[in-house]
Amino acid sequence: MEQMQRVRSQGLTPVLTLGHLAHQTGAPYLYLRKIVQRRQDPYTEFSRPKREPGKSRTIASPAPVLMDVQRWLLGNVFSRIPTHGASYAYQQGRSAVQCAQLHLGASWLLKFDLHDFFHSVDERAVQSILRAVGYNSLVSFEIARVCTRVPGGITWPHFRSAYQAIPGYSAPVLGYLPQGGPVSGAVANLAARSLDEALSSVADRYRMTYTRYADDMTFSTLRSLDRSTLTRCVSEISATVSASQFRLHRKKTRVVPPGARKIVLGLLVDGERLRLPRHTRRGLEDHVRGVAKFGLGAHVEHAGYSSLQGFVNHIDGLLAYGHGVDPAWSKPLAAQWEHLMNAAGLTAQERRLW
Repeated sequence: MEQMQRVRSQGLTPVLTLGHLAHQTGAPYLYLRKIVQRRQDPYTEFSRPKREPGKSRTIASPAPVLMDVQRWLLGNVFSRIPTHGASYAYQQGRSAVQCAQLHLGASWLLKFDLHDFFHSVDERAVQSILRAVGYNSLVSFEIARVCTRVPGGITWPHFRSAYQAIPGYSAPVLGYLPQGGPVSGAVANLAARSLDEALSSVADRYRMTYTRYADDMTFSTLRSLDRSTLTRCVSEISATVSASQFRLHRKKTRVVPPGARKIVLGLLVDGERLRLPRHTRRGLEDHVRGVAKFGLGAHVEHAGYSSLQGFVNHIDGLLAYGHGVDPAWSKPLAAQWEHLMNAAGLTAQERRLW
């Protein structure tokens, strides 16, 4: 009762044991037990295109039963734990457009990227998040295992499970968040909360605006800055990230001065309103035109995409993104795309089930 009251006081749904989680989600207890024991890896991997032409990311999608369990955990636990105000991804009511809007008209722009954002959050970090909001130690460990993955049985020789007393839980493996799990985005945001707090303090000292959208971190200011101030600021940001569990992708660090084209999350912010860059518009128009002329399968193959589903999801996402920025331009293009998808037997309802 104390555990339930402690968790409910945080606005969360109590989970007292792994069996209790199985009961609440409808998942077989032995199925969850195998996942916690690392005896089963119920994920399917596929590639999805990035915004950068020719680049892709690996998505690990949970099997249907685990997908349902993780969605339950997202709705009843992780989405109810507050994130930092600077975080904009994977949250209902927040978007990339809102995030980019905060940097509109900036004089200087500092852009940083976190390397292996999801894989930087391991099962110990997930367990700590759950312990902090009142879940008991064992169930926090078990939920952390349900939300993380160890593909290929990656071994950590010097790591010992926190539950050596339970023989089935003892394993020299350390799981991390898979990119593609329903809970991964929300959990990664929670794991990055202390980093967001520290970087917000840095931004305040330099009178800057700081936002983070998943692994994309942006600092901006309307005032003029000299080189020495910029050097100190970049150095402080780098040191702050180094002191956390995350790592900077050094090659993606950018300092954008006054007069240069400024893009945040794929949107131009150097004018009075947000705009889609010309290459984004042209690329999307070319894809829709290519499908109309050659057919979906032929165009996907010609464009070099490894997955038809990944390509369709990519275009759906770009059109939705474009609608939030420039609906007058995107609406007729979206209507044409929907007509092409219906002709290919892929209605909007069917695509949502993917």
